Amino acid sequence: MAFVSAIILAAGKSTRFGSMKLGSLYNGRILFSYILDSVIRSDVSQTVAVVNSTTERFIPEKNVDVVLNNSPERGMGHSISVGISRVSEMATGAIIIPADMPNIGSHLINKYITRHKEFPERIISGIFNSVPVVPVLFPRSYFGELFALDGDKGAKSIVMRERDNIYIELNQLEIKDIDLPSDLN
Repeated sequence: MAFVSAIILAAGKSTRFGSMKLGSLYNGRILFSYILDSVIRSDVSQTVAVVNSTTERFIPEKNVDVVLNNSPERGMGHSISVGISRVSEMATGAIIIPADMPNIGSHLINKYITRHKEFPERIISGIFNSVPVVPVLFPRSYFGELFALDGDKGAKSIVMRERDNIYIELNQLEIKDIDLPSDLN
């Protein structure tokens, strides 16, 4: 039985954006609400949101395990480490999803979970134009490495090192992330 935890990365400083992007409106809704809704509607067993002191207020959902990253300046690797520390001991895998990707739907998250059930010891990664992209689902055997991450580099080096990953083809809409105010259009 697969028990997949979702780790939503929402502790970034939005430096390129110039203000707190996750609170910005995207198609009439708060940007952060898109990924929260998709994860909650999916088949994940646990939702962990790694937030900073500003993004924490955007989580109205009671079924979300909110963990505060008190050092967001330490980068994405640190946020992943903070998130993995809150994953349930029952988890067979954890899918890491940046909060600024509004077009990752619950159906796509469920594809990752299905592939994890078929290949429980393999990394499940998105791929676009032959390049690995997030989201990425890591089996429990990688949790120690994820916990040890720090700095601005995320888990891409782990994905790139492994040769037997399972890939899910993503389209241009799904990989869209919001980095600049112009990306909201």
